[in-house]
Amino acid sequence: MDSPSTSGGSAMLKFHIGVFKDLAAASKSVREVAAKQMVMELKVVHNAYDSHENESGEGGLKLEAEKDDGLDNCAPSVRYVVRRLIRGVSSSREVCYIL
Repeated sequence: MDSPSTSGGSAMLKFHIGVFKDLAAASKSVREVAAKQMVMELKVVHNAYDSHENESGEGGLKLEAEKDDGLDNCAPSVRYVVRRLIRGVSSSREVCYIL
């Protein structure tokens, strides 16, 4: 998996950030594949994060400044994706595709 613009331990799996481009594609089938890929990758990343947290017992990985958003127990990549999706959904930008 490619490294996103998030930080974390070098041994940790990281989310493939390029999926966001496909989530914004004009084609419905491309968006559906991207959404499925995103969920599968995030499950793998979060499971690896949980295993690492259980071994170390400390939450030393940081994605952004501390936030009380209910995502404290999530992998940094999961926190990043959820926050980015929320910002995108709440955006007032309208996109129009000409086919």
